[in-house]
Amino acid sequence: MRQGTADEGPCRGAKRRQNCGAPTEEVEPTGGGAWITERPSPLLANVMLDPLDKMIEAMGLPFARYADDFLIVTKTKAEALAAMAAVEEYVEGRLKLLVNREKSKVAPLAYAESLQWDQWIRRRVRLCHWKDWKVPRKRRRMLIRLGVPPDEVRKASRSRKGYWRMSRNSLVAMALNNDYLKRKGVPSMRDLWVRFKYGEQAQV
Repeated sequence: MRQGTADEGPCRGAKRRQNCGAPTEEVEPTGGGAWITERPSPLLANVMLDPLDKMIEAMGLPFARYADDFLIVTKTKAEALAAMAAVEEYVEGRLKLLVNREKSKVAPLAYAESLQWDQWIRRRVRLCHWKDWKVPRKRRRMLIRLGVPPDEVRKASRSRKGYWRMSRNSLVAMALNNDYLKRKGVPSMRDLWVRFKYGEQAQV
């Protein structure tokens, strides 16, 4: 994956990874390009997969993506199989990336829901908010603004737990609740499917 990246050599790239706090799992030198781990960053995924987003939008299909994981909603199994084939061809042919066929599958929406896609996406969004707030003072201010009692805020704003653990913290979930996230545009897989199948006027 070297599209849009500078070739700075493996040693220099490794040093930057350590300095910026990137994951340190073992990787193999590629001879150039960017260092990629088995957990690519959302920023890198957005850069690499933006053309794919536009391709799926041109197909007129509802979809949701976080980093390199995404879900496409169709009306029929035949449409789903055609969409999957088109995405695989585009990703591997045009973008020169590999598709993980063990994770990729066509399944009823109920199956996707059972995998807790909605919950996972919302948790990721909460993580991004928490990370963006950065310092305890801003976290305290934002939590109070979003409805957390002032005498309870310290339990979250001063916590040393990592971003992923804090994304499921009860106070963070209270502030960034599902209704708030929906108003901000975070998609619900069920709502997407209902509107896609029955029209925009359908009750969800």
